Amino acid sequence: MPKVNLFISWILLSFAVFSQTMLDRKELKENGYNCGDAFFNDLKVHYILKTAFSEEGRKIILPYSGPLYSDAMNYFTWPILSLGSMFGPTKSSWQKATYQIVFDKNGKVKDLIVRLANYQFAKCWRVESQRSEASIYSVEGSNGYECGPEFIPDSTIVKCLKIAGENLGKGHFYPLQYKGDLYSEDLGLKLWPIYYRNLVIHRYPNSPTGSFFIVINSTGQLRDVIVRTSKRNYIRCMRARKTPPAPDSVEFSQMSLRQGFICNGIFFDDNDLKQAGRLAQIVQKTKRPQGFPKFYDGPPFYSSCWLWPINKNGVSYRTGRLNKYRLVLTLDFKVLSVAMKGDNELLACESRVIEGDYHVLKSYRCQSDVFSPKEIASAAKKACKKRKRPQRSGFPAPYQGVEFDVTGPYLIYPVKKKSSSPKPGNHRVVINLMCDIAGILTMDPTTKELVECSAESPEALQER
Repeated sequence: MPKVNLFISWILLSFAVFSQTMLDRKELKENGYNCGDAFFNDLKVHYILKTAFSEEGRKIILPYSGPLYSDAMNYFTWPILSLGSMFGPTKSSWQKATYQIVFDKNGKVKDLIVRLANYQFAKCWRVESQRSEASIYSVEGSNGYECGPEFIPDSTIVKCLKIAGENLGKGHFYPLQYKGDLYSEDLGLKLWPIYYRNLVIHRYPNSPTGSFFIVINSTGQLRDVIVRTSKRNYIRCMRARKTPPAPDSVEFSQMSLRQGFICNGIFFDDNDLKQAGRLAQIVQKTKRPQGFPKFYDGPPFYSSCWLWPINKNGVSYRTGRLNKYRLVLTLDFKVLSVAMKGDNELLACESRVIEGDYHVLKSYRCQSDVFSPKEIASAAKKACKKRKRPQRSGFPAPYQGVEFDVTGPYLIYPVKKKSSSPKPGNHRVVINLMCDIAGILTMDPTTKELVECSAESPEALQER
């Protein structure tokens, strides 16, 4: 099986490297960053970054926030404006700028990034005159494509190729004729979307949707993998390697996926947002003047949409004071995004897919009690549901102590053999703010401190 995967990766990589011959030869003669429809040489980046480190610029530099880099790297960003970039950005420039420079505290440039159509960012290609064209696009041992924060495995690309090939020449919307700056239109290349929604492979030739695409020639052979930018152009995805964790090494696993948006660490589930959107549509038919849903066509979406107030649970606003969260809906009431109300502006939240329902792979022994995967998952779900309550008391409670592989901060919640008992007992399931299970703890009878419970293998349980 590994040999088959290696062979597939080699074929895909050969197509990808072949496709890069479209790269402008001028760009290969100077160092810089290829952002799809724009090229920024090092000299231009240097002059723009000087503005960021000016006396006025230092006051408005923003720290990088997003999935491309860890917060621990402590990177900063500066927007590249189409006009007047030497005069410094305004407050809303980070929401409008298509391109941003990412750099460290010493001013060393890490990357240039480009805004995508799904409001996320992707890294621009680093081009150096001393490197061969093939070496720029090749990654040893690669097994997929990195398209911004999304990793698309070769196995998914192979499935899409098959579906696209079956629909060639049938007069459907897809495969769609490519138009853009990456390749000459004389090549007759066509696009097929990779995902339909929620990372489901796109199988519908007449459904125009998606941000990620394979590029194929007239015979259905792969020529590239690209992602659409916010300027309705495209940038190439990068070959990359991602090693999945071995199943035996994962004690807690959330196997299904949840689509939604993250705002300041709060996750809004797509299912909750759809329900809120349905209510907004009902209210729209009988709404009073100046009420919600409210029509909007400004930044950062720049398209006509509805705004609908929601709370931290993603539930529609009922009574009381409005908070800062708004569900953003298309004019036909489909979920477009979630936004936060700032100072005279809206800030788009980040689209994110996270792991969903709990599939705990092991039982755990806490003193004389052994908790099954089902019992642990049930307690974690209750903790997750209750953690968003605005005036909670008791559990889930903040926890600081044992450091787990799952990133904190942590919350603890009772896990009991007798769920009917009103007392919390001595055992706790640990989750983080994203509702990932971190571990299981029990109270040491001697020290009265919480300590980790021990994992029980299926074989050990059978012996008892």
